[in-house]
Amino acid sequence: MRKLLPIIILSLLPFTHLFSQEIEVEQAIRSSQNIYQGSARFMGMGGAFTALGGDISAVSLNPAGVGVYTGLQFVFTPSFQQQSMESTTPLRNNLYSQDARNYKVNLNNLGISAAYNLPNSVNWKNINIALGYNTMNNFSREVEASNYNLSQSKMHEFVANANQGIWRSAYEQLAWETWVLDYDSTYFNEYYSFVVDAINQPDSIARVGVDQFKNLKNEGSLGEYYIAAGANYNDKLYLGLSIGIQRSQFTYENTYTESERDDQIRYFNSLNFTQYENHSGTGYNFKVGAIYRPLDFLRIGAAYHSPTFFSNMEYSWHNELTYVDDSIGTLSTQSEESTFAYRVTTPSKFTGGVALRIAQTAMVSADYERVDYGQARLDDKDTNVPFNYENDSIQNTFGVANNFRFGGEVKLKSFYLRLGYALYDSPYSDRYKDYQSKRVIYSGGIGYRERGFFIDATFLTSRYSTEEKLFTTIPNFSDVDFTNNRLMVTVGLRF
Repeated sequence: MRKLLPIIILSLLPFTHLFSQEIEVEQAIRSSQNIYQGSARFMGMGGAFTALGGDISAVSLNPAGVGVYTGLQFVFTPSFQQQSMESTTPLRNNLYSQDARNYKVNLNNLGISAAYNLPNSVNWKNINIALGYNTMNNFSREVEASNYNLSQSKMHEFVANANQGIWRSAYEQLAWETWVLDYDSTYFNEYYSFVVDAINQPDSIARVGVDQFKNLKNEGSLGEYYIAAGANYNDKLYLGLSIGIQRSQFTYENTYTESERDDQIRYFNSLNFTQYENHSGTGYNFKVGAIYRPLDFLRIGAAYHSPTFFSNMEYSWHNELTYVDDSIGTLSTQSEESTFAYRVTTPSKFTGGVALRIAQTAMVSADYERVDYGQARLDDKDTNVPFNYENDSIQNTFGVANNFRFGGEVKLKSFYLRLGYALYDSPYSDRYKDYQSKRVIYSGGIGYRERGFFIDATFLTSRYSTEEKLFTTIPNFSDVDFTNNRLMVTVGLRF
């Protein structure tokens, strides 16, 4: 059935890939969006620390918080995450549901801060420095979805492309190498697939379909290493500056599976098509901030975050296809790895906050943060030529996000009780808001403090929803609901 001419032509085709602008755009937003993951105390109070300071995680919000410290302090925060997902996919008056769970152990933060008194100064009380790491966002998630399709297989796309002269080394070539895509040289001189032929049978014959299943796994995080300096002026004004080095690491594994029912399709049992991606890059930024205490019980804070400049965002990818044939067994192949490098500049950010102390036994705080995700920019790594089409897409698709964080803490001798709430707005503009909902985080925690030692624990739960095009074989989007539960413990030492 196969003849030499198609094989010769295919062997001469270069390994090419139509680099998708969506990949770059998504990475630009991942690098820009911060869903802060800090110490247990920080998270227990919703992350509302712009005006409070005094916590190592607050450096990533407002470096002026470093000036609040006294003495030497070391903190370490591991966390345990459980994510639950439920997807619903509508197709032909049916609603297909799927759920999944995954678990992950993370490092939320690690840091050390030191205060240096200035005994010869009348008004400047101390100068402080801090070194550490804070997690700015966690990308780990797993999505599963399914449907039973009576009209479209993945192979419809490959067959149609091949017959139109569209031949991609990481797509149609893989189907050809595993024999799920074949060539009829006897009658029609065209490409075909047994699964496509079975689904395309006339309606008078019993309908044949395929079970379709999607498993999508994301791993990675956006973390910030920083060095910060702060100063305390007369216990009224705190100033701070930090230099940050952000590291973005993101992996993507997208597995699409098709399988037959009741041996309805000859020479076909199942196929798995998996796409692998890896994105990584290092960026640099700076932050300046201030905290002012006009009254003993009131603090007001504000900070500016510069854009983060990722000068070398590296992207690599390859695909893999496995075909199970009823007669000859399992055939598997994968494409060569392709790489690409580009630059990302994230938008700048402003954050402000207010904190109130109540009778030396309690405090409440509130933060507001504004980010215009439409200002993220991409350009070529080597030539600095802007990606005009991608940047226009970013500007049209994404918009201004207004984020709010609230927290409270009550002191009971050496023990502390905390509650927090955070609302992170969707990065999408109003016309695309359905793609991702706001992210809501509820938290509660406890703490214990002695002179040289403290320990804090916090449990938080967050929820958000997305609308995603998980299947290229159906016109519908899938609705996906996420619930993230996290338990974190901070251990700290004071000297």
